[in-house]
Amino acid sequence: MIVITFICFYSFNYLIAQAFLIPKHQTLRARQNTSFLNTIFTKMTMEENTHKDLIRLGDADLLGHQNTYKALRKIKGVGFSFANAICNIANIPKNKKIGTLSDEDVKKIEDILKNPQNYNIKPFLLNRRKDRETGQDAHLIASNLKMAVEFDIKMMKMIKSYKGVRHAIGQPVRGQRTKAHFRKGSSLGVIKKKILPAK
Repeated sequence: MIVITFICFYSFNYLIAQAFLIPKHQTLRARQNTSFLNTIFTKMTMEENTHKDLIRLGDADLLGHQNTYKALRKIKGVGFSFANAICNIANIPKNKKIGTLSDEDVKKIEDILKNPQNYNIKPFLLNRRKDRETGQDAHLIASNLKMAVEFDIKMMKMIKSYKGVRHAIGQPVRGQRTKAHFRKGSSLGVIKKKILPAK
C-alpha cells in the first residue's frame, strides 16, 4: 500500500513538473519563431514602403511589380541576353522586383544602358556593331534605335541598293516568295479580259 501511494505521488509530481516545464520550452521556441518572423515582416514592410509602381528607364515606363530581368526587356533595344548581362554586372537578382530597387541601382542600370563599353560587355551583345559613320561598336535604345533604323533605310533608298528598292516599292526585303503572300497595294487582284459577245 505504501509502495503504491509512493508511486502515485512520484508520477503525479512528474506530471506536474512536465506540465510546467514544457510550456517554457514552447514559449522559448515560439519567441525564437516570432523574432524570425518579425525580421521577415519588417523587411517586407520596408520593401513595401520603398516600392514604386512605375520606374522610368530608357524612355519606357516599367511596372514596379515585375521582375528586373523581365521588366528590362520592355525597353526597346534590350533583349533577354542584354538584360541578363545588366543584372549580372549590376549584381541585382533577376527575380527582384524592379520597384524595390534603390535609386543607386536604377542609376547604375541607366549608366550601363547608355555606356555598355565602360562595363566590358561583349561586342556580340551590342545591336550597333561597326557603325557606318564612326566604325565603333555601340548599343542604341528607344528613340535613338528607331532613328538609326529610319536613317539606314533612307540611306539604302538613296544609294538604290536592292534592299532600298524593295523598301521603296513596299515589297519584302529578305528574299521571301511573293506568289501567294504580300498581295497588297495597287497590284492586288487579277484583271480578266472581257469576253466579247458572239457575232
